[in-house]
Amino acid sequence: MNRGSRVVVIGGGITGTLTARELCLAGCRVTVLEAAHLGAGSSSRTGGGIRQQFSTPGTVRGMRYAVRFYRAFAAEVEDGTSPIVQNGYLFLYADPALSLLFGREFAGSATTARLLIPAYLVSILAGPLGVFINAFGKTHWTLANVVLRTLLNAALNLVLIPRFGIVGAAAGTLIALSFAVALHRWQLRSLVTFRGTYAGWGRPLAVLAGAAALSLGAARLWREGGIGGANADIVAGLVGGAVLLAAFWIGVRVVPGCVRENDLALLGFVRERLGR
Repeated sequence: MNRGSRVVVIGGGITGTLTARELCLAGCRVTVLEAAHLGAGSSSRTGGGIRQQFSTPGTVRGMRYAVRFYRAFAAEVEDGTSPIVQNGYLFLYADPALSLLFGREFAGSATTARLLIPAYLVSILAGPLGVFINAFGKTHWTLANVVLRTLLNAALNLVLIPRFGIVGAAAGTLIALSFAVALHRWQLRSLVTFRGTYAGWGRPLAVLAGAAALSLGAARLWREGGIGGANADIVAGLVGGAVLLAAFWIGVRVVPGCVRENDLALLGFVRERLGR
């Protein structure tokens, strides 16, 4: 940008005012447009904290620059007061698994993740059940299930989000998806008698729990080893996922009683119906 350029900055918050300042120092003629007064929006309502402990190098560098900038900023105000007051901070809650897979800055969303992860694991069950129902020519049942689930989720959001925020939205999703799976199962049972199929899933669940423990352990070791550089968190998550799949596959094949001959009977029946 050439010296002497005319620039209009929209918004008088911290981003707008500091941008205008830098432009002025660069020799531009700047006009700041603000609907109310400077700092009238979210900038005057934030916690105003700066911390440098993050899991990604780029974020750490950016926050270190912010600390240096604000310390030097004291020389530019009339009374020479620094806007930075150094103190400590305390994470009252952190989730090791979430920090391990996504980084420590996402630890605060652990409650939301605890609700959404089982919600989408539950929704995985709804897909195959819907395919089974469609194989009987009952596609309108599947459509009705989707409509009811969507309406229930919307109603729960109206009630829960104003009170609990994003956690309420996650809870609504979990409840709605669980309802959809329960309804699908009830619909399928009205069409076919299971006769013991899918019974005795205690051992596969135990294998899954063991595979999950191995997955978290492998991801932790990978991340603590620093392998992957700036993308160590992502690589550790991928390694953990690969270990989970491999351990579960090997476990159900090796542990006696995990897979029985009639467990796949319903799948064969549906494949036959869809092939007609």
